[in-house]
Amino acid sequence: MKTFTLLTLSLSALVMAQPVINNIVPVNGAAGPGQSVTMQGFGLAPANNPVLTFQPRFGGAVPTCFAGYSFTDNELYINLFLSTPTVPCLMPSGSYFVTVTTNQGTSAPFPFTVTDTVGVPLVRTILRNVGGFFQVVTQARGGDQIVVHGDGIQGGAKVVFSQGASRIVLDGQGAYSATLGPAAIVAVPFGFNPGTVLVGLEAHIGTKHNIPSNSLKIQIIP
Repeated sequence: MKTFTLLTLSLSALVMAQPVINNIVPVNGAAGPGQSVTMQGFGLAPANNPVLTFQPRFGGAVPTCFAGYSFTDNELYINLFLSTPTVPCLMPSGSYFVTVTTNQGTSAPFPFTVTDTVGVPLVRTILRNVGGFFQVVTQARGGDQIVVHGDGIQGGAKVVFSQGASRIVLDGQGAYSATLGPAAIVAVPFGFNPGTVLVGLEAHIGTKHNIPSNSLKIQIIP
C-alpha cells in the first residue's frame, strides 16, 4: 500500500517578483518642479512598502523635492515639489535613473528627466463618478461634475473648455484616486451650445502659467 505525504506551503514561502518600472508618463518621460507623473509597472502596491530613489546619471546632487504615492500594484504617482523658503529642497534639472525598492527587492533603473521649466500636461481621460464607479464621459450637460484625469497637473491645474471662439477656464479641484491617480474635478460650465466642446488643462505652477495640454472632446447635450 502506497502512502503519500501532504505538503502545505504558506504564502510566505512563495517567491515574489521584484518590482518593475516599464513606463513613466507623460510619454516624453520629463517633467518640471511642481508637477506630477505616473510610474507604471508592477509590484508597486502599498503592501510592498515602495520607496523611490532618484540617482543622477552623470553625478551631482541627489534630489529631495519629490514624494511617491502608491494606490495600486500597477501605478505609483510621483510629485515633484517646488522648493520654498520655508520648505527648501533640491530638484536639480538633469537626467536621472529612478528605482523603486520594496520588500521584494529593487527595480531596474528607469531613465527620467527633470526639466528647468514646467512640462506640458497630458489629458488621459474624462470621467464621471456614478455611484462610486468611474465612467468615461462622452456627453454632458452644464453643471455636470466631471473628472479630468491626466499627468503633469499637480499643484495648479486649470480646466479649459472651448467651443469655437468661446473659452472658459475654471480652477480644477485637485484630487487623487485609488484607481486614477492625479485628477482635476470640475463642473461643466453653462453657456455652451449643444455640440462638441474641447476639454483640456493648463498648468499654473509657481511663476509658470498658461501651459496648455492636449484636448479631448465631449458632446454638450440640452
